[in-house]
Amino acid sequence: MQTKNSQNILLCNDMPCHGMVAMNVVAPVLSAMGYSVYRLPTALISNTLNYGYVAALDTTEYMQQALHAWSELGVSFKGVCTGYLHAPRQALVLEDMLRSQAPDFVLVDPVMADGGAFYKGLGEETACALRRLARFASVVTPNVTEAALLTKQPQCMRGPLSDAQLRGLLDEMLGLGAQAAVITGCAVAGEALRYVYGRSQKGNAFRIAYHPNEIRRFGTGDAFGAVLAGCMMRGQPLQESAQAAVQCLCKLFDAAQGLPPCEDGFSLQALTRLMP
Repeated sequence: MQTKNSQNILLCNDMPCHGMVAMNVVAPVLSAMGYSVYRLPTALISNTLNYGYVAALDTTEYMQQALHAWSELGVSFKGVCTGYLHAPRQALVLEDMLRSQAPDFVLVDPVMADGGAFYKGLGEETACALRRLARFASVVTPNVTEAALLTKQPQCMRGPLSDAQLRGLLDEMLGLGAQAAVITGCAVAGEALRYVYGRSQKGNAFRIAYHPNEIRRFGTGDAFGAVLAGCMMRGQPLQESAQAAVQCLCKLFDAAQGLPPCEDGFSLQALTRLMP
């Protein structure tokens, strides 16, 4: 059995049966970066939530059984990356595991909302669960809507926002107990570029600019978080890791130029070939 100092990474996310999104993105990215990936699905779903209708299998009981089996086998984890929670009680399962294992690194991607609203079927109960989970995070990676919901600032749920508002959201995110926060997809009033904003508890706020892409590809946030986590677990600083993730996403979009809009995300070949 591998030890706690190994490269074992635990992924807690939904496992779609269609499309390169969620765990289908994060697992190959981290594998390509040299980590041994253990998958802990929070749900088996027929397709992503944006379709408006989804068939889903809640896997909370399986999560508990899998964690118990790995514990009995002596498996432990250098890092844990969490994403979509199908049921708020899954946060309690993960909290128990994080307390008992105390991994070196925890990324919490609070997947629950976008465009100024919760995803269908999710609500304040999910936000409460993710606020609790954020206390364990080495870094938490919301989009603007999710950051506003987590920090109870509804006036910030839709951009564009001012630079001061975005920096304020970072401060409020750190107030939840996370060691660092990175907010993605930030539109600043009066500016054509988009930004990733970030800050750690001990550092100054920063922002990284990129050109927005007109063609939306699902799985973008999953790929960003996976690269960010992989770099930080290598010991790279927060800003350097966020910069690497932004650059990787820009390369992925460049590689997809000329292809039709794709709700399935990026190709597996591009994901594994362009990793830092």
